[in-house]
Amino acid sequence: MSLMITEVFDALVEAGASDEKARRAAEAIASYDRHFERIDGRLNTLVWMVGANLSVTLLLCGGILWKMVDMSEKIGGLAATVARLAS
Repeated sequence: MSLMITEVFDALVEAGASDEKARRAAEAIASYDRHFERIDGRLNTLVWMVGANLSVTLLLCGGILWKMVDMSEKIGGLAATVARLAS
């Protein structure tokens, strides 16, 4: 039993519960604690995955924006060349 479970067990016995009932209740609380630890671990993994996905998405969007700016400069130069040739 962990320290927290021992504290719960002692509190239940002091409150008047039998040793068997207090032990079962303390074990049930311990199983919930382990369950929440597993959920916390999975949540940390999901947070890491979302962060990685966001980083890659921003990197790709930045690359696309950079290409669009580069293309607009080339189109602007091309338009000036066409205007000069047309006159």
